Amino acid sequence: MPYMPLLRAEEGSEAEAEARRALEEGMRAVDAFLCEYADGDGPFFFGESFSLAEEACAPFALRLMRVLPALRPQHDPASMLEALGLARLATWLDAVVQRPSVTSTAPPASDMVAASKLLLERMKGAAK
Repeated sequence: MPYMPLLRAEEGSEAEAEARRALEEGMRAVDAFLCEYADGDGPFFFGESFSLAEEACAPFALRLMRVLPALRPQHDPASMLEALGLARLATWLDAVVQRPSVTSTAPPASDMVAASKLLLERMKGAAK
């Protein structure tokens, strides 16, 4: 689910609209994958068991759910998931980002946001 192009695009631009469409398409694809292949007896891919699948995705899920709404509130992933009716992905993301082993090892949300702002500034400067 590519969210970085959404952060890199100028607000109100066609690039932003295209990045939003790409993120929504990615969300739909992941939701469909989870609906088809994940165990339905719990929030994680293997039901109630937090697995390597979630462990590998947790840093990206955290940044999607914390950084994107902080920097571009109009593109809040939770609101997007609800509007698109992607309940399985919403449940999975919520379970991953709230898992104690994830929250206890992740940097504070404010640090993630600050680091992302700095990265975006550097990327913008390098593009000149």
